[in-house]
Amino acid sequence: MIFKFHSGKRLRLWLVVADLLCAMFSAVAAENFFQDDTCGILNASHATIQLQPDGSAALLVDTRQSDGEWNVCWRTAPGVLKPERHYEATFRSRILENPGDSGLLFLVRPESSIDNYSDVISQWQNRGEKLQRIRFKTPAEPQDYAFQIHTHNRLKALISSFQLRELESPEQSVALDRPFSSGGSAATDAEPTGAPEFTIKRPEPAAGAPVLSVADFGASPDNPDNFAAFQQAIDACAAQQAAQLTVPPGTYRFRTNQSLQFRRLHNFRFDGNGALLIFLKESAAMMEIQGCEQVEFANFAIDWDWQVDPLASFVEVAAIDPAQDSVDLRFIDYEKFPVEKIKIRDIEEIDPATMSVGVEHSVNRWFQQPNYRWLKPNLLRLSGTGQMTRDMAVGQLFRMRHYVYDMAGICLSDNRHLTVENVTVHSVPSHAFVIGGKQQYWQLLNTHVRPPAGERRPITCTADHCHVAQSCGYFKMIGCEFMLGGDDCLNVHDISSFCQRADDHELQIARPGMQYYYKVGDELELRHEDYSPTGYRGKITGIWEKDGQLHLTMDAVLPEMKQEGFIVFNWAYDSSNILLRDNYFHDNRARGILLLGRNITVENNRFFHNQMGAIKIETGYTFDSWSEGYGAGNIVIRRNRFEQTNPQGTVNDGMERDIFIGVYLKSDPSSEKTSYPILHDILIEDNQFIDSYGLLAYISSAANVTLRGNRIQQWTPRQRAQPYRGSIYAVYTDGLTIEDNLWQRSKLAPPPRLIFDRPSVHNITVRGNSLVD
Repeated sequence: MIFKFHSGKRLRLWLVVADLLCAMFSAVAAENFFQDDTCGILNASHATIQLQPDGSAALLVDTRQSDGEWNVCWRTAPGVLKPERHYEATFRSRILENPGDSGLLFLVRPESSIDNYSDVISQWQNRGEKLQRIRFKTPAEPQDYAFQIHTHNRLKALISSFQLRELESPEQSVALDRPFSSGGSAATDAEPTGAPEFTIKRPEPAAGAPVLSVADFGASPDNPDNFAAFQQAIDACAAQQAAQLTVPPGTYRFRTNQSLQFRRLHNFRFDGNGALLIFLKESAAMMEIQGCEQVEFANFAIDWDWQVDPLASFVEVAAIDPAQDSVDLRFIDYEKFPVEKIKIRDIEEIDPATMSVGVEHSVNRWFQQPNYRWLKPNLLRLSGTGQMTRDMAVGQLFRMRHYVYDMAGICLSDNRHLTVENVTVHSVPSHAFVIGGKQQYWQLLNTHVRPPAGERRPITCTADHCHVAQSCGYFKMIGCEFMLGGDDCLNVHDISSFCQRADDHELQIARPGMQYYYKVGDELELRHEDYSPTGYRGKITGIWEKDGQLHLTMDAVLPEMKQEGFIVFNWAYDSSNILLRDNYFHDNRARGILLLGRNITVENNRFFHNQMGAIKIETGYTFDSWSEGYGAGNIVIRRNRFEQTNPQGTVNDGMERDIFIGVYLKSDPSSEKTSYPILHDILIEDNQFIDSYGLLAYISSAANVTLRGNRIQQWTPRQRAQPYRGSIYAVYTDGLTIEDNLWQRSKLAPPPRLIFDRPSVHNITVRGNSLVD
């Protein structure tokens, strides 16, 4: 077998690895990849081959003159990577110049793909010099996976000593309808209990507290802008310690670029009496509720003015011109689109049956702002993005987003004992609900994110339906429906950070803009880069900024760094104790729910057609972007129905899955895992899985995980029949029990199996499962 490299220059040195030796040793080693012209494909605009003093070849990456955000520099040639094989890539990578928000990305992706949904691995570097060791497995389909080197924005880097070798498989596969055990039980094998019982207090107004109406302050459905009248009424309630503010039934419009602000109200109720609040503006959230205690907000709906400024649109491919890299899109709900200077954030293929995103191996495009021109009042031509027309066909339907993270709906921060009941967000140009600060004891009851009854719309909120950035926990969500949003239905986490030790008492936070998340007196815990404990806890005694970075002074002496730095947990916040019951999450972009906390119960919910999967239980950090969660544990997922989740086919280690349990390290996504069980004590019990697209669950960096009494049925054929459909995968897991589950036999899926990594998975118990007709 000869591996060569397309460099535009034929170098004399090359390595031949004989097929005979491959057969003998079940491994292929290819050294000095950059010296042979059939080994890889070079983008000469962004990289060159550089001969090193020792005679070896290195890849010099230089995208400092590129205008592209993402730049493909090199990839292995077709046929180098074989399907269903294990490989290890080793090399040295050094960042020579990084003028800003730039980095190297090492990934394994199909050549036929232009997005990251099918990536097997993804590893990020934006500083220093590293000896990289990346292990991965190629899936059975598609068969055109390649190891690739990309850059994000402009930088200069050198990659040397590159080797790629095939490994013997470290995986073992066992039938799930037969008993199997390996080792004993996990070190922590207590039964998870989930959320404890807790109560959200309702308002208890003082006797004689006044009841006010927004009408008394001039609010009227006839007003073009009701902001001033509503805000005056709200302020009067705070001043008079009112028991209630009511809104007469009707439709009220708002155009002022400010948020309706409810601040420091106590024992107070806002009753909308079924009113509809319609917003149209350029900045600020629709409503902010801050520093309140024992309050209720009930019986109203929020919407955006779609007639003037649609948040998203259904478009159909009318024509394609590959030579010009252009596509003509028809706005199917308009004879004349109401906005001439249109914002185009992305287009994602939709399922004609549901008119929602979530198409198997769909076509999606993301833009900063593409070139476009109007051909007709409802026909627009997009062009000039490089691969615009790839995989497109006339007649395809897409959802085009005009807004993403722009203006949130209802922002909740620093409240205690807050209830939102019978409230519906029809649409907003960002998250529907955002929670932050020291929010504690709150609930969403019969509260929805969905379009008006009988009205077809492409989107509700353009980002998450409910985004918990940080809190102090104790959250209930009961009887809610979240659908058609532009991102996750529910994302619950706290904000962690990557930091470095400056001296005995000083920490430097890597990510800019973190000054809002730390205060003097906050107690911090430091973890190593693999999430293992350092044993350190200390309090902040000082905070200052220098050169755009945050510095913290700590009261206790800091430990020495073993690697590049620490992960910081700020225990002033703790998004734990969460109950999710009787909700319906469906037809949204991204995932159903993300759980990055402790003491959580998820029961009697329905998950349907969630684009990228039903549930993620994870934690992770990046060097200079988001870092979320302090780990997750004591989670019960019980009596839920999962149906057709992850139709997009999003993968981990090349495998699609309904439930993901794992981490991301240094970048998101990433292929790196930790052997430390930062995710633990998880019970998945008595659920129904219908038409899984791949694995039931992918499990890693975990301990004491149990799947019990679940029922699995595969009724619908797939475009790409995965050999692991309905199975379970584990890596870096200590204590895995799979018992008393029932798989209904199907011609559409092979008999279920547990696939696990032998070196890193310990204490397995498989018993009492059945495969029935």
